[in-house]
Amino acid sequence: MSGKIFFYINNIMENINNILSTRGCIFIKDFIKNEKLIIKIFKKIKKAIKNIDSSKTQEYENYFVSNTETREGSKILESRNKSTFNFRGLHGKGKYYDTGFLDICQANLYFPILNNLNIEYIEKTCLKINSNFKKEDLIFNIYYTDSINNLRKWHWDDYCTIKFFIYLSDVNIENGPYSYIENSVKFPISINSNEELDDKEINKILETNKNYKKNIFIGTKGDLIISSQAGIHRGQPQKKGYERMVLVIKYRK
Repeated sequence: MSGKIFFYINNIMENINNILSTRGCIFIKDFIKNEKLIIKIFKKIKKAIKNIDSSKTQEYENYFVSNTETREGSKILESRNKSTFNFRGLHGKGKYYDTGFLDICQANLYFPILNNLNIEYIEKTCLKINSNFKKEDLIFNIYYTDSINNLRKWHWDDYCTIKFFIYLSDVNIENGPYSYIENSVKFPISINSNEELDDKEINKILETNKNYKKNIFIGTKGDLIISSQAGIHRGQPQKKGYERMVLVIKYRK
């Protein structure tokens, strides 16, 4: 890591609380520079996915499979002392969405190679956000999508969750990049977090309030996105034949 980039990252850390409470999202290029390690991680995860039977809900010695017919909240997924291969198929507004979205919760328990990634900066950032932070507070998830176009629309989650997205694959617009409405952390929410906004509604908001800006995070493997989940966000739809794999490190402050 060059001195210039290191200074830039440190500058972000010093102002992290202000940035996340205003802009809400930060993009850091080439955060993980060990490309060989990322490729190795990607291949290990893809191999494991191919061997998982998503049609069954079963418990094994070191992992659990929760298929699309089983809806489980994140707290349940995180309570297991094992990884959960969670094939989402959530029902909302009379239809299914996120069908086929694979969320591997506590992924580092099944893929210990993830612990070889240097995330010291993420730990220091969390400590800056909350002086009571402990490494054990971090939850490691893998998000994997392939040819999915019925992802959740624009939404927000809560005011206490920060997510660190590390791209484990190159992500162009066809792959379904993460997207975020900058400065929407203090958006005047009049509906609950389960409601969603479509592109038409978002575009109307952007037209009437120039303070908001839509960011679509095109990137390459190793890039980092730091996101306050209080802001409006979504994953963009994918084109058929395209995939996306992301390591998501979650911290509830």
